[in-house]
Amino acid sequence: MAAPTYGAQGGAVATTISAVASYPTGITAGDGLVYFVSTNGSAMGSAPAGFTQLGSTQVGGGMRKAAFTKDTVTGSESGTVTVSGLTGGTKGEAYIVRISPGTPGDVLTFTDGSWTDTDASSTTLTGTGASWTSTTDTLILSSYTGLAPTGSYSANASTPTITQAGASVTTTAQFAGRTGTNTIAYGFQTGAVTSGGTGAPTFTATTVGANGAGAGSLILVSVSAPPPTDYPATGTIAATTGTVGHPHRTSTLPYWQTTHG
Repeated sequence: MAAPTYGAQGGAVATTISAVASYPTGITAGDGLVYFVSTNGSAMGSAPAGFTQLGSTQVGGGMRKAAFTKDTVTGSESGTVTVSGLTGGTKGEAYIVRISPGTPGDVLTFTDGSWTDTDASSTTLTGTGASWTSTTDTLILSSYTGLAPTGSYSANASTPTITQAGASVTTTAQFAGRTGTNTIAYGFQTGAVTSGGTGAPTFTATTVGANGAGAGSLILVSVSAPPPTDYPATGTIAATTGTVGHPHRTSTLPYWQTTHG
């Protein structure tokens, strides 16, 4: 199996009491869609129809951050998706990204590693997620939102970097920007795992022009082979237990294995 790949994003939009982000282009059945939302409001909205929140809402530096994954991707997705209920929100950002399996037909699984940074005394924006096990056929996603406690940012955050204890990761910055009259810096990166291992992932960036604190998502995207769809006409059917993949989660279910005498 090959590692998943980043495909596209539908365009970052500013949020207020709701987020209305567009689907990216090029969606095919079996892709993964992740909707990132941030707000300075007092509450994060619920998952939109057809999506499930990954992990819990992170609160840090005056921002709330959440990630939602689409339950089933058919390839017919288009238009916009609304997350409402960002109570009291006046600024933030939202966008949907597309992730594709490296080998068509492979099943994607998303593991949460969200973080918060409550220290606004410096320009270092950083956070560490829960430990996970990565391999060279996994991909790490990173989405961050930093809020300036005073002043504003003069440029996008610099040197965004993903690391993981016990593993080697190469970071690629996919896109970044500012919103809220330059008081919010945001961005999205991917991390290619060149040497896998078990340990906690960490994100670090440097804000420019003002200090920062905030919240972010680190997500490990794993792949598994799809379950069998057909069987030989003859043979002995034996019940076995195995792991059946779902685009956004896995569970252990019985499946059927064909053996021959």
